[in-house]
Amino acid sequence: MFTIVKDYRNEIVIEKSHFICSLKKVASETEAQEFIRGIKKEFWNATHNCSAYVIDEMQQRSSDDGEPAGTAGVPMLEVLKKNSLFYTAAVGTRYFGGIKLGTGGLIPHLHGKRSKLALGDLFSPPMLTHRGGSFSLNDTSVPSINELSP
Repeated sequence: MFTIVKDYRNEIVIEKSHFICSLKKVASETEAQEFIRGIKKEFWNATHNCSAYVIDEMQQRSSDDGEPAGTAGVPMLEVLKKNSLFYTAAVGTRYFGGIKLGTGGLIPHLHGKRSKLALGDLFSPPMLTHRGGSFSLNDTSVPSINELSP
């Protein structure tokens, strides 16, 4: 089980839409919800602020925030779960660029990709911590991460 050590933000422009992924280490569901509200306030004029968080096996939530159902929050939640990230909240902000991206896999792909890009950037020391201690990662150690997760 892993979590992030510090807050993180990643931005990307695809098909004229501006996507921002914000990640935060949180200690509780309440703290995750406060983080999401804060991002929505910060990016109040965004088209969407989709979100996902994982506290533990029982406390996991996602929101599409107006994107077609199941196309934004769920892919973000799956990225967190697949990477065994607990006590982590993510908000995917989108500023619409005038080109409809569709629901047949492109929007879920972009929301998932945005989260993966943010998480990919986290694989540099010392951004991740394993329950029980901190460690540094590099490209050669990434495969060994899977061996550490339960």
